[in-house]
Amino acid sequence: MPDDQASQLAAHRIWARAQKRLDAAKGVAEKASVAQDLINGAHGLTLGTLQEELPDYLESEGVATGWLPAAFAARIPDAADAAANATTLAKAHAVLLRNHQSLTRAIAKDVDALSLLDPTLVDSAPYVNPTGM
Repeated sequence: MPDDQASQLAAHRIWARAQKRLDAAKGVAEKASVAQDLINGAHGLTLGTLQEELPDYLESEGVATGWLPAAFAARIPDAADAAANATTLAKAHAVLLRNHQSLTRAIAKDVDALSLLDPTLVDSAPYVNPTGM
């Protein structure tokens, strides 16, 4: 959400209008269709407001939200790259936490630590279990 008061007020009005359209829609499929139309027609502050508010609203109405990241990525330049970067950073952080826990346990038990993992080797690709399980 925007930081300054005028932008926050504008975002509130934007969301109130969008919510009226969504509330008027009957059923899950129609709400999803209205949400898609809102995203497709949005720019600037409107797009940011929808990105902030739509996921929680749609989930509360029982509408699937798995399609939202792709819909916003199609409308926001570089959003897909930013999302992939955030995923990579989250995975690298998890590796660092694992390394820290391993070292902390090894020091506490006065034993050799497990081999440390290199956080620079992670990428944004989803994990796939090589055993297929």
